[in-house]
Amino acid sequence: MLVSSSAAAQVAVLLALISCCWAVSPGFRTEVTQKGLDYVRTVAVPVLEKEISQIAIPDISGDSDSTSYTLSSIHVTAFSIPSSSIAIVPGTGVRATMSGATMSLHANWHYRMDWWPHISDSGTCDVSISGVSVVLTVTFGADSKGHPTVSADGCSAGIGSMSIDFHGGASFLYNLFSSEIAGSIKGSVASQVCSAGKQAINSQGNAALESLPVIVDIGLGVEIDYALVGPPVYNTANYLETLHIEVACSPLNL
Repeated sequence: MLVSSSAAAQVAVLLALISCCWAVSPGFRTEVTQKGLDYVRTVAVPVLEKEISQIAIPDISGDSDSTSYTLSSIHVTAFSIPSSSIAIVPGTGVRATMSGATMSLHANWHYRMDWWPHISDSGTCDVSISGVSVVLTVTFGADSKGHPTVSADGCSAGIGSMSIDFHGGASFLYNLFSSEIAGSIKGSVASQVCSAGKQAINSQGNAALESLPVIVDIGLGVEIDYALVGPPVYNTANYLETLHIEVACSPLNL
């Protein structure tokens, strides 16, 4: 999935602000406080919401009381993250937490009894999920050309409560084993949510960061080389401190 160029640019610039490098010679140092990280969060959360809203959930099949069932064409119809936070983990990186999220799914269902006369039926169902939580651990670095890099190194997702409303056919039969279906849906949704979150960071995030210029013309015949030569250091939980960066300023031919 491609996000808009303006959103990608905002994320790229903000991620760059929390990257830093080891100095070959003294340059300058910056500190990114919690207020700066919160601004990163406000830009990143809508991107993650859009990515997760387009996840593809595999078909779910099972057998209960000699009746085989299948849920197919499962797709997300709504996803919202009402609460989120971002914090520095000293010595590790940045942890992004999303909690209280809600999700709605729509799917087709089909069942077939294993015994003669093998009665079968089909219909649709709507799934409402609440209390979705996602925790992403993110680290930053630098590539060989000095561009900042980002990596989602870890993810965990939890699913709270779930309700399933079956429509059409003998849908009342599905209520007999809806708890088994709910368990399968929870496991699949949690896995796909983490995959989508990590994909958004590792793919789109790095693509946006790679497009950032490392040499900036500030006018008056002067260019500054902002190329990174090392990863950031997360010294405290209060702010992210960038180390000295080598800044090369060269006069241009006017």
